[in-house]
Amino acid sequence: MILGLLLVGSVFAEQTIEFSGYTWNVKTGVGGPGPNNWDANTDAVYVDSQGLHLTVMLKEGKWYSSEVWLPTSLGYGTYSFEIGSDVTLVDKNLVGAVFLYEDDTHEIDVEFSRWSGETVENGQFVVQPFDVTGNMKRFTLNSGSGVVQRIVWEPARVVFELVQEGKVVQTWEYMGKHNFAPGKERVHINFWQYKGVAPSVLKGQEFIVKKFTFTPLVTDETICNVIKEKKGKVVEKGFFSSLAKMLKGYFG
Repeated sequence: MILGLLLVGSVFAEQTIEFSGYTWNVKTGVGGPGPNNWDANTDAVYVDSQGLHLTVMLKEGKWYSSEVWLPTSLGYGTYSFEIGSDVTLVDKNLVGAVFLYEDDTHEIDVEFSRWSGETVENGQFVVQPFDVTGNMKRFTLNSGSGVVQRIVWEPARVVFELVQEGKVVQTWEYMGKHNFAPGKERVHINFWQYKGVAPSVLKGQEFIVKKFTFTPLVTDETICNVIKEKKGKVVEKGFFSSLAKMLKGYFG
């Protein structure tokens, strides 16, 4: 679907793609991270039975990366990304990432990369700025298939959980001062060249996300607002079952 251009610095969105019940913007142009060339064509970013495919590809002598993002804030809650590709096979010069982004100092990241061999680990959890002590946890996965990555974002903390075969294999709770309030952040998924360097194997690569889900954080205020909004009104069919699910989430 072609839209009017949404300019973001020197990169912008002129296409959208449907994935997991959401409409995502697709990045095109030239710019960060990297910097990279960004490809929004349907052979570079597409959805099939495997999920969302993001690619790094060589076209007419130039390497291109890919990124999608949601156009609106989802706010506090649980963000779940079911990864469809083996994250341990991400080329050492590339980065596969799922993250919440407002700007470079208001960002919550999960990144799979070896940063061109600068680290022995192949994954990291980050609350930006990354260079502040206590704002990053690096880890190594020996097997990268069947990964479900969760980000639980709350007012007082951020919890990262990496799940494989139903078991949490990596977790980190961040309670530092660089957590931030929602409103301007957006969900992003990208696959890009670190420092703009081509894949070490000099072949096209892909990063697949099989499914994305979001569950809003249920608070006292949320429940009160829902009940208050229905006070004195005839409620629609299914309201009480929805309320019961909300209360179940609240009480765990």
